[in-house]
Amino acid sequence: MKSTTAFVLVAAAAVLAGAAIPLDRGAFAATGVGGGSGLGPVTGAAAEGRKLWLKLNCSGCHGAHDEGGMGPSIHHEADDVAEAVLQGKGEGMPAYSGRVTRAQLAYLSAYLRSIDTAGEPRFTHWWEATPSR
Repeated sequence: MKSTTAFVLVAAAAVLAGAAIPLDRGAFAATGVGGGSGLGPVTGAAAEGRKLWLKLNCSGCHGAHDEGGMGPSIHHEADDVAEAVLQGKGEGMPAYSGRVTRAQLAYLSAYLRSIDTAGEPRFTHWWEATPSR
């Protein structure tokens, strides 16, 4: 919601200033503005990380978009999550060593870095090759 609000405010300011706004559907897909799907990117490193986030049920503790919950929000630690993912942390965070690869950890970091940006994947159908929802 924050990125959509920010986009709308920037677009409104640009229109008031007389600037042309490109009407490329792809440019608006991440926010759902201008006819986009609101899914954000469905391919690439961040999308692969989103799939892993949902598949491993990270959202169950950290929130659907890492807003926090039973577990903390961790997107500000995107480059430092590998050890916690592999070895677990405290009594609540399970260890995923042997179940995730280094490449998958890189995808997870890419997803966490994308949170609260226009490039954040927001789909929920992680099991589909190209998520439709």
